Amino acid sequence: RHLLVICALVGWLLPATLYAEHVDIPGTILYDFGLHLYRHGDYYRAVTELKRFSLLFLYYQRQAAAQILIGLALQGDGLFDDAFVHFQHVQQAGGESDVGRVAAFKLGELRFQQEQYRQAVDHFQQFLRLFPAGPLVSHTTYLLSLAAAFNGQSDTAQRLLTSLAAHDPLSPQA
Repeated sequence: RHLLVICALVGWLLPATLYAEHVDIPGTILYDFGLHLYRHGDYYRAVTELKRFSLLFLYYQRQAAAQILIGLALQGDGLFDDAFVHFQHVQQAGGESDVGRVAAFKLGELRFQQEQYRQAVDHFQQFLRLFPAGPLVSHTTYLLSLAAAFNGQSDTAQRLLTSLAAHDPLSPQA
C-alpha cells in the first residue's frame, strides 16, 4: 500500500507522459533513459544516468523526480545505507515539499527494512512532526506502531494503532 502512495507522490513530480513536448531536449532524453533503466530493474545504470542528468541539468523541471528515483534505485539495488544518505540530502533540500515528504518517509522505511527499529521509530516520529497531515501519514503511523512493537514498546504500538483506527478509514485493512 505504501508503494502505491509513493508512486502517486512521484507521479506528481513526473510529467504526465514519458515524452515531453520537447523530445529533442538532451535533458529529457537522458532523464527518460534513466527512468527506463529504473523501470526495467537496471538500478546501477539508472543511478548513473539519473546522476548524470542531475549534474548536467541542474535547473530542469524533472530534477526533483530524478532525486527520488535515484534513492529508489539505490534501495532497489540493496544499497540501503547509500539510499539513506541520499534521502537525507533530498529531505534537507526538499524541506516541506512533496519531495521532502517522500524523502522523510523513506528515511524511516529504510531503517525499518534494515530492522533498525529504534532509528525507524525516531525517523517516523520526525516525519509525523514535520507532516502531521496529508499523504503517507497513516502508513507512517502504521509502520511506526510496528517499529515500536519490534523495539519492545508495546504500549506505544497499541496507542498508535488505536489512534490510527480512529482517524483512518482504511485502518481495518491494516
